[in-house]
Amino acid sequence: MSVTLTGTGSVTLPNPEFGDSDFYDVKNVVNRSRGGKIIVLYPSRTAQRRRTLTWRHMSSTEITNLQTFLLANLGAQVTYAGHRGESETVMVLTPDANIAVEGREMCAARRSITLELEVIL
Repeated sequence: MSVTLTGTGSVTLPNPEFGDSDFYDVKNVVNRSRGGKIIVLYPSRTAQRRRTLTWRHMSSTEITNLQTFLLANLGAQVTYAGHRGESETVMVLTPDANIAVEGREMCAARRSITLELEVIL
């Protein structure tokens, strides 16, 4: 299995490292009035689901393909076909994709990447 993101073009990545996570987040909007009274508004009772995926030992070609895809689909909804067989509409929350290069020599360096997605419910 692999992970495929499809939007304007598509990119296929290997399975993420063990420890990928899904979590639910409920957001509240806090406003202050001019009188100093705090007003808390609940815009929605539905939770947002976020998915975090991490890859290590990616090739420079895979990272370049992912960066190209993210730039082409910046701010757009894309289709996520996951390594567990799920298919969902998501929005990328980290367009820079947090790429880290470890090692002294660039050609032998270990490249890792973390991608955070918000699932559109």
